[in-house]
Amino acid sequence: MEIQVMFNHLLDANQGSLDMEIAVRKGEFFVHATPTGNGFSISIFEHEGFNLPCFFATESEALAEQDDISELYHQQIVVGDRLETDVWDGVVLKAKRHREGDLIALYQGETLIGKKTWASLSGL
Repeated sequence: MEIQVMFNHLLDANQGSLDMEIAVRKGEFFVHATPTGNGFSISIFEHEGFNLPCFFATESEALAEQDDISELYHQQIVVGDRLETDVWDGVVLKAKRHREGDLIALYQGETLIGKKTWASLSGL
């Protein structure tokens, strides 16, 4: 799926979100990124049969979701569904559409971490 088609699906999945409309227009998002052996991997979600990257329109949305994930891990540890040593090691990064085709550039602050297609970042 080319990047513009993916953006159209994001707008559909976030119907009515002015923040997402602005993010798509600017090509700037925030993501939960998990360190891997070859960089980072970002979360995906399914919408109408399509796997899409889990792009957040604002940093505050991504940070709130990060807090929810950490709380879920804690609750799962308390009830014995996870080990006490389990930690969600994801970080919130800025993701910008790169000028070259389907590439997404990941930034930690203002530091460029790397560029990959949105599909490869999502493990698709």
